[in-house]
Amino acid sequence: LFLDDTPTTAPLAPLNKAGFANVALWGGVVVLGNAPTNNAAKAGVGYGKTIVEGLTVPGFPAANATYGGIEPHDNSGSLKFVSIRHAGDELGDGNELNGLSLGGVGDGTTIENIDVYCNFDDGVEWFGGTVNPKYLVAFGGTDDEFDTDFGFAGNVQFAFGLRDMNQWDPTGESNGFESDNDASATSTDQPWTKAQFSNVTLVGPQAYMPFLNLWKDAAVVLTDSGGLQEETTALGVPCI
Repeated sequence: LFLDDTPTTAPLAPLNKAGFANVALWGGVVVLGNAPTNNAAKAGVGYGKTIVEGLTVPGFPAANATYGGIEPHDNSGSLKFVSIRHAGDELGDGNELNGLSLGGVGDGTTIENIDVYCNFDDGVEWFGGTVNPKYLVAFGGTDDEFDTDFGFAGNVQFAFGLRDMNQWDPTGESNGFESDNDASATSTDQPWTKAQFSNVTLVGPQAYMPFLNLWKDAAVVLTDSGGLQEETTALGVPCI
């Protein structure tokens, strides 16, 4: 990872020329593990395994971008008290890097007290796995605050999402939660995406929504995915 904040060469400025927060200054954080997904052997790299989006670029070894497996208690280490700022990227349609991407991360992993600030695409996205994060904040992203896919079955507790009125996804829909079973939105593959979110607050920009914005829902749940939102509050969003 190489970041250059030298003012005279390639500054990683927090604001763009219009005075709005910059996004996509670097790729973000990607954590990959061996916990279950619903990908079967679709990618030809082993049962439940596939290649994470955002790292399918020429020259990047597929082995280093592969996640998933059959170990629900897999341990990918510890990520605590980390602020991820001005990150994310879009390589193509459905091929993005989020602030924090978690692919097949097992419940032996500790993820706590994470802040994703002014990020392109999602704040946090889970691709399968069973990890149980706590204390997450997503502020000023362009797409979803929290996105679950490919059979994610963890428990997320204490999360907060806050919108910046000047940031939204220019090519899609910006939601608080989004839950998919896979990218097709019609999948019946198992295990289904069934995450549980508890003690969540989502604050949208409804009172200050500029013309032609693409903010949509507090939560979007697609075919054969879902989960439970307990003690969750959403305000300032177009619809629930």
